[in-house]
Amino acid sequence: MTKLNDVTLALSQISDENELSPELIEIATKWLHNDLVKMELALAYDDWIKETSKFDDEPPQSLVGHITYYLEHPFLLGDYSTIVGLNEFAEIIGWDKARLSTKYSRQREGKKVRPRIPEPIQILASTPLWTKAQASKYREILESTEK
Repeated sequence: MTKLNDVTLALSQISDENELSPELIEIATKWLHNDLVKMELALAYDDWIKETSKFDDEPPQSLVGHITYYLEHPFLLGDYSTIVGLNEFAEIIGWDKARLSTKYSRQREGKKVRPRIPEPIQILASTPLWTKAQASKYREILESTEK
């Protein structure tokens, strides 16, 4: 299992390389200080290793190589730069805050909520926090279930 420290080390190596464009090095430097992005990179790498291990003819890609691919295609990670609370999450999905708060509370109590609201990345002073990407994905799920 890839650890955040592994990703931190790989991003540090990438940030020190001169082979990449200044734009990609700047992104790598920003990601170096973002634990959410590093967590996503670690999970993506573990998933990739798991999937490619089924094929014997393909050598495993290094973590640095894997991260470099994501630097060149950052949209694959989604938008982890913005954290949102109940108000913003509700706004993104087109609900009012009270509706989201009620559904979230029901879900936390173990009651059925369909579709399930994503688990917050953190709860700060009793306030759930999600990424903007989680909210956008949930909106897509809601839109697909309405059809």
